[in-house]
Amino acid sequence: MKRNFPCILKYTASGVFFILTFVYCWHYLDPSLIYFKQQPLFLFDKLFFYKYTGYPGGIAEYLSLFISQFFFSRVAGSIVLAILVMAIVFLSYQLLSCYFSKDTSYFLQFLPGLLLIHLHSRYDYDLSADLIVIAALVSGITYHKIISRSPLFRSLFLVITTCLLFWLFGGSALLLYSIIVMLAEIYSKNHRFFWLLCFFQLFICFLLAVTAFVAFPGVARIAEFPIVFFTGWYKNASVYLYVLYGIIPVFLIFRIIIHYTLDNQRFYQHFVTGLLHRRRFIVLLLIPCVILGLLLADCKLSFDRQAKDAVQIHAYAAKKDWNAVLETAKSLPLTDRKVIFQVNRALYHLNRLPDESFSYPQYWGENGLVLTAHYSRDVLMLCSDLYFDMGHCKESLHWAYEAQTKSEQSPEVMERIALNNMIIGEYKAAEKFLYILSKSPVYKKWARHYVSCIKDETLMEKETLIREKRKLMPRMDFFTNTQQPHHDMYILFTENNDNKMAFEYFMMYSMLIHDLSKVAVHISYLDTLHYRKIPTHMEEALLLFMTLNQEYRITPGKLHISEQTQRKFAAYSQIMMRYQKDMKAAQAELYNQFGNTYWYYIHYISPLTTKRKIHEKPI
Repeated sequence: MKRNFPCILKYTASGVFFILTFVYCWHYLDPSLIYFKQQPLFLFDKLFFYKYTGYPGGIAEYLSLFISQFFFSRVAGSIVLAILVMAIVFLSYQLLSCYFSKDTSYFLQFLPGLLLIHLHSRYDYDLSADLIVIAALVSGITYHKIISRSPLFRSLFLVITTCLLFWLFGGSALLLYSIIVMLAEIYSKNHRFFWLLCFFQLFICFLLAVTAFVAFPGVARIAEFPIVFFTGWYKNASVYLYVLYGIIPVFLIFRIIIHYTLDNQRFYQHFVTGLLHRRRFIVLLLIPCVILGLLLADCKLSFDRQAKDAVQIHAYAAKKDWNAVLETAKSLPLTDRKVIFQVNRALYHLNRLPDESFSYPQYWGENGLVLTAHYSRDVLMLCSDLYFDMGHCKESLHWAYEAQTKSEQSPEVMERIALNNMIIGEYKAAEKFLYILSKSPVYKKWARHYVSCIKDETLMEKETLIREKRKLMPRMDFFTNTQQPHHDMYILFTENNDNKMAFEYFMMYSMLIHDLSKVAVHISYLDTLHYRKIPTHMEEALLLFMTLNQEYRITPGKLHISEQTQRKFAAYSQIMMRYQKDMKAAQAELYNQFGNTYWYYIHYISPLTTKRKIHEKPI
């Protein structure tokens, strides 16, 4: 029993490590958000496979895309992440045990796993690095198995494994493997000409580098070879990625230094023997506690709630969970245009936009309501989302095509393109994208359903979403105005009296740019759209307009401005008069009582008032 106790303790600690990793990934990270953020596309298709076999490192990307499909499910994705972490932990132990004692190796093996957990806490980190490290470690461990063989045999083995590793997993895997091989030769000195094998490995690497750059000119990313290791794809990488690649070689270098310096000293040998044998029981108990303590600390330090919410808010919007969008927005800065954009969408879908939108600081004014005037690659699909909501499917299609130029293989983009083409009746164009998605393990069911609808028009007519969007589509084509999108919204709601969203966005846009005359002129559409009352913010805009233009006659139809809003406006005006229109002096009192009104927005928040400018990088 005493002999088995160390093994039982180690296996138990490893099992707890695996379970805690799974719980962290499932409860905190949520791999489905990684999938939503990265939009990985994998197809069971020969051409798709051949595409990734045409350059060094392509297989690593191919396998990464395949494994990433499991992230679509929160549970399956968490299991996969936990398995990948434990796979690197296990392989690290196999390699480290060739250099260190079992107890030391057992402790050190978990450090690469902790780094991997930290890296996966970033929602833009993909699985390629995991596979690169796994491939390099497997190759390095295999080389250790044959290190006692003849130099000729090892040389032949190096040629085969180096070329395969380079082509399948790229230069980063080759770099890590080459370092492991050379350190193994230096440590073992199995042959007096061991240094020749080190130079031979470097020579192979040099030949592969030259061959790759000649065969693939101008492709800086190619294989992420050591020459471009700190450029190209890696320039925005986390420092933890470099540490992940370098931690095993650092351990091995440290062990080699000890091997050639301290191992021969009696004092050092006596100290190690005393620590590992006389107090081994204490060490065995201490190591699992330290490992699990480091794991908990790593999870706490790695998890970024705001980074998760920044992805989560868009995932909720995609699922049309509008209450969750508003709840998530509470923890995010509303100075982010993408956040306030989703807040405004959520308010509309909850029938609260013209009554509560100024309860949120509309920091960017009209540019937080519609994103087309100042757009970058990360808002292209949001522009498509907005026009899709309004039924302006051709404009939604335009922005989806724009998004495809930046994210060619995004399944979300292809899904939107296919759907819009079906709505406008361009079935042949839709079929091209449906054919691609039908080969995806995640989207094939959705794609095949709509392929059957295209073949049978009666099925298409039963599709509620397509029927609703066709009903909202404008009857005539017109040139869209990305800089002044309220002109497009005007056409949408004047052509179609059911397009309530276009009307509310038009009125809100007019208020945000201080064009109250448009609010006054078009307030009569409230009757046409069957409103039971004038929305609160429209009342506030009308009262301000009538105060500034007393000669102008407003005809809101059968509806009237509420007495409550009139009393609020009178109280607001009294505070302004009491401070003799000193805006700075009055701000604190006005914010406490009227911080959620259009009047407060126009005086203190509006970018037209504050002269606030948007500074965003273009596409």
